Amino acid sequence: MGSTGIDSLPSFSPGFKELSAPQGSERRHLTRINNHTMYLEILDGKLHRAPISDDPQMWYRHLGDVKSSVLFLCSRPHDLFKDFADKYPSAEVIGIDLSPIQPATVPPNCRFVVDDINEQWQYPDNKFDLIHIRAMAGSVPDWVVFHKIALRHLKPDGFVEQVELSGQAMSDDGTLPQDSALVQWWELFKAMGQKMGNTFAAGEVACESINAAGFIHIHKEKIKVPIGPWAKDKKLKEWGYWNLCFLLDGFDGFALRGMTTVLGWPIEKVQLYLAQLRKELKDPTIHSYLYL
Repeated sequence: MGSTGIDSLPSFSPGFKELSAPQGSERRHLTRINNHTMYLEILDGKLHRAPISDDPQMWYRHLGDVKSSVLFLCSRPHDLFKDFADKYPSAEVIGIDLSPIQPATVPPNCRFVVDDINEQWQYPDNKFDLIHIRAMAGSVPDWVVFHKIALRHLKPDGFVEQVELSGQAMSDDGTLPQDSALVQWWELFKAMGQKMGNTFAAGEVACESINAAGFIHIHKEKIKVPIGPWAKDKKLKEWGYWNLCFLLDGFDGFALRGMTTVLGWPIEKVQLYLAQLRKELKDPTIHSYLYL
């Protein structure tokens, strides 16, 4: 997380848009709910970790103040925008998305803007108290440049917060074979990112990029999120369930177009790979996890 006095924690770029296969509105809404619910579970029901609170003695600023302004740059978590606007009714909450799929009903202090964050920002400098970035892997060509722009648009004591779920599956007990489809997934998306010019390692480079952009008071947090309900701990088991639902619901459309159009795989090879990936994701003997 970063402040202009930051902690660390994305929108769709044209390159990301090319990878997004069409989905029905019902499935799209379910994916959003799974995504939002999973993050709420992992973050202890909190919408953010930036130190903003109703207790001014504990934190630098509280967003209940009139004229506070928040910008969300996220991959379709419209429920997050709305929940944040409900929690801070005095704050102006702006959500940006490249796709015009905004909900019809939103709180009066919340508005959605169809825009591309890689183009010139249509906001004055020193406007925002908080810029919250979430699930933007593969969307930004240069994260240092992006965070320099974000810094310019923050108020002097504002915060940037970036939350990213890594695509690199890991295991601590040797149950994830190095030749598995889950391990190959990360290598494939690194190759896609190189060809597109947009890294998928947004979480991995977030802290470094925020620091290089000129922020101070940087805080980094890494959380292990199981893939599937294999963990013994009740809380981790629940996280793993939501993570598995999120991955199973979203990876087909995302991977299919990217692997065929960017990497040039034939459709039959992609389908065989995705079938193996599904099998591994559901295998309780593979104790894999992703970092948030």
